[in-house]
Amino acid sequence: MKANVALVALVSIASVLTIVGVFSFSIAYQTDTVERSIKERGMIEVINQVEFIKAALHHAVDYSVYQSAYELSKYGGYDSCTVPDAGGFKTDLPYWRIRDACSTDQFKDKLSKRVNELYQLYLSAINKKLVGGNFQIPDYSPPQINVLENSLDILAQAKDKINFKSSDTGLSDNGDIKESVRIELGKLLSTGDQLFVQRDAVGDKINGAESSMSGSCRSTYQDVCGSAYAVAIPPSQECVSQFASNVKSSIKTLETETQDLKLTFSDDDIKAKYATPIKKDPAIAIGTCSCSDEGCSTLYRITFTYHYIASADIKASISGDKIYPVFDNVDQKAGLRNLELNFRVFSENK
Repeated sequence: MKANVALVALVSIASVLTIVGVFSFSIAYQTDTVERSIKERGMIEVINQVEFIKAALHHAVDYSVYQSAYELSKYGGYDSCTVPDAGGFKTDLPYWRIRDACSTDQFKDKLSKRVNELYQLYLSAINKKLVGGNFQIPDYSPPQINVLENSLDILAQAKDKINFKSSDTGLSDNGDIKESVRIELGKLLSTGDQLFVQRDAVGDKINGAESSMSGSCRSTYQDVCGSAYAVAIPPSQECVSQFASNVKSSIKTLETETQDLKLTFSDDDIKAKYATPIKKDPAIAIGTCSCSDEGCSTLYRITFTYHYIASADIKASISGDKIYPVFDNVDQKAGLRNLELNFRVFSENK
């Protein structure tokens, strides 16, 4: 009997020790699991925050491109042609042509600089939000851009990595931003380049308007009796006014030459006149006149041909149908707006 009681006591003690051991192991395992779970959740949270910051940097690149393209396209701020000191040229927008074509490289150079300025501004705003935190955003070299037809490729290279440091966690990631921003700036630029730089579309229209002058506005004649000489007869003012009107309406037809873009002209300053000296063709004997007993004089016909000259100083606007989130510095409002490429063209016929 005593042996059985002792056996039961031993078994009980062993069971209690086993239970305590199992319970202790379970507690230790659960504690370790919880600690690791907390660390894993902390790391996941850090990774999520890094990805969030990288997304913010990508958005900063996008908005830098949208804003820069909008500002330069609509309001200028770059030099294309060297505008003569004299001649009454306007100063509101850059000229893409003053008789001869000008390079549009200055637009892209200024665009690159403006994108960098705005990107640095957005970076500063992001850094202010992170002051006192564990994140460190690197400095960036000026972005490299490549303007394509319907997008703009941009590479912003970081001078260091994006870093996160805390008492128990450290993480770093590549900070380079490589982005293809969907924007139709390239299409607007290439349309303007083809019409007004690669060719003189306005000058062509002026020449066409001059060639279309007909009837007495193109030439007139004078019959002179006994002399092959006559004083030149200028065209009427109505003819000169008609030519100016023809030039304006002819230039307006360019607005129909684009397909998915809108091209308009405004603020047009068209000056028209006729060339002097007026071309006088050689006199032609067409008969006799003023006959008397001594004979008749020769009747000469002298033809005068007119050449009309016009100059056109116009504002060209090319816009697309896509909209972008931008801020307008003139009306001080943010919103979704179209890109509008504005510039001036001065051309004339020879």
